[in-house]
Amino acid sequence: MIERSNVSQGPVAVLRLSDLGKRFGAVTALDNVSFEVMDGETVGLVGDNGAGKSTLMKIISGVHQHDTGRMEVWGQEQSFASPASAREAGIEAVYQDLALVDDMSVAENMFLGREPMKPGVLGQLGVIDHRAMRDQATQSISRLGVNIPGLGNTLVRKMSGGQRQAAAIARAIYWGRRLILLDEPTAALGVKEQNQVEKLVQELRQKKLPMLLIAHNMPLIFRLTDRVIVLRRGRLVANLRTKETTPDEVVGFITGAEAVDAIAT
Repeated sequence: MIERSNVSQGPVAVLRLSDLGKRFGAVTALDNVSFEVMDGETVGLVGDNGAGKSTLMKIISGVHQHDTGRMEVWGQEQSFASPASAREAGIEAVYQDLALVDDMSVAENMFLGREPMKPGVLGQLGVIDHRAMRDQATQSISRLGVNIPGLGNTLVRKMSGGQRQAAAIARAIYWGRRLILLDEPTAALGVKEQNQVEKLVQELRQKKLPMLLIAHNMPLIFRLTDRVIVLRRGRLVANLRTKETTPDEVVGFITGAEAVDAIAT
């Protein structure tokens, strides 16, 4: 496995995976995968279909649990029993389907299942604080420089693809205190909306928010990441500093091209 990450002397590791393994019956989805995401770093995760990217992301976000190896978040060993457990640990994921409820507003989606409450009248049970939801959602969206009118009233299904993606990313930022996972954040978007979302991710990089980014778009990976992790058939085959590699070299690792295999040995 080629490795040019040189992260051992850098900042603190937000995420550290050591010999992580996952099987589904007779199928080995992940085989002894080890790498780190450092504080303030954006790491790209690439690989062909079936390479193990989605499985890895689902383990980190609590959808699946790993079978072997070790996962640490800020130095503490973790094996999340559910996505809720991962969120409690400060890990938020933005999947391709965005996981937004179409018939709710951005504010309602941002706080879904975590709604702020205010005291009820005359000792009654607390009620949802809709004003606080709207105010906090508006502040979060405005910090991203995105214009989404009527955050408390406009239904998600009436928004553009770029606005929906921005809403999902804003939710992740609001709750993701430790690590943001982005799964194909510009997939199925038009050029203008892709540029909008890419700008959002660039702004997050400038704020040094640690992120793990899955994408097939190689130019996007090279514009947005500090390092590139390559998975092939469940194995980690390369851990490269983005500035010290090329798209052709990364694609070679993804496909297992003969010349690259020779280098890797």
